Amino acid sequence: LDDYEPESFTGSARCLKVDAAGVTVPLLEENLFGVPDCDFLLFHTGWDQYWGGEDYFRDYPVIDAEAAAWLTRRGLKGIGLDAPSPDPMDSTDYPAHIALMKADLLILENLKGLDGLPAGLFRLVALPLPISNSDGAPARVIALLDFE
Repeated sequence: LDDYEPESFTGSARCLKVDAAGVTVPLLEENLFGVPDCDFLLFHTGWDQYWGGEDYFRDYPVIDAEAAAWLTRRGLKGIGLDAPSPDPMDSTDYPAHIALMKADLLILENLKGLDGLPAGLFRLVALPLPISNSDGAPARVIALLDFE
C-alpha cells in the first residue's frame, strides 16, 4: 500500500444495493448501463448486520469471477463492500481478489453503514494506516455527501 499515491485513496463513488446473489455482470450492467461514472463502486449487501457474530464469515454475498473481470475494464480506482471478502471464505484461488488486484484496483472490505449512502455520487476517502511493505491495512473510510 505504501507504493500508492495518496490520490489513489479518494475519488467519486457510487453505492449499489446487492441482494444475496452477490455481484454479477447483469446487476452491474442493469444499474450502471455498462459505464460507471465514478472512481469507486461500493456494494451494499446488508451483510454488516452480522458483524461480530458467527454468521459474518458464512455464506456472504461475493463478487463472481465474471463481474470482477467486468469491473477491471471500467477505469475504476477500487471497489468496496460490507462483507469480509469479494471471494467466498472457502476459496482457494481467490478469483475476484486476483482479477481486481492484477488490475491495480483497491479492495475495501468490511465496510459499515452503506445503507445511509445516497443514490447519487459522493466523495469517498479511504485512508489506510501507513504500514510499509503491506498489501492491506485498517483504514478510516468516509463518505463526503456534499460532493458535486
